[in-house]
Amino acid sequence: RLKDDAPVSEAAALFGIATEPLKKCLTTKLIKVVGDHTETGRSAAQAEQARDGLARLLYGRVFKHLIQEINRVLSQGSPLTGQFFGVLDIAGFESFEKNSLEQLFINLSNEYLQAHFNNHIFRMELDDYKAEGIDAATSLSYQDNSDIIALLDSKASLLASL
Repeated sequence: RLKDDAPVSEAAALFGIATEPLKKCLTTKLIKVVGDHTETGRSAAQAEQARDGLARLLYGRVFKHLIQEINRVLSQGSPLTGQFFGVLDIAGFESFEKNSLEQLFINLSNEYLQAHFNNHIFRMELDDYKAEGIDAATSLSYQDNSDIIALLDSKASLLASL
């Protein structure tokens, strides 16, 4: 039994399905024993776990779809030979068979950490060199990742659309 049916009804409407089957899926479980099927209610904690599992599944599928669409556009109909969209890991670039939304959040956090590091080490160091009259701009360079952060975490970003 749910405290409030409104969130389930809204979710069902967004999925394009009837409310009752979704409600039943979240609040009951089917136990199969030697050909017999028994339906039992889920506890509140089990229903929350079912809800959270469904949310993770949906976010994962939306994430996978977004990656596929980005790569389809980047490839312009041909196999990916040049640019492609992947997930950047703190240890470097990795190409996973499957990525999760959680991995994207971890990587976005890592991008912010890298940007902070870049700002406080490289930019400030270059500013100090310039203030001291040392021309180090030609010998010292670093990768600015602000474009990655903007792509993932700005008002018009991928995450904002979720």
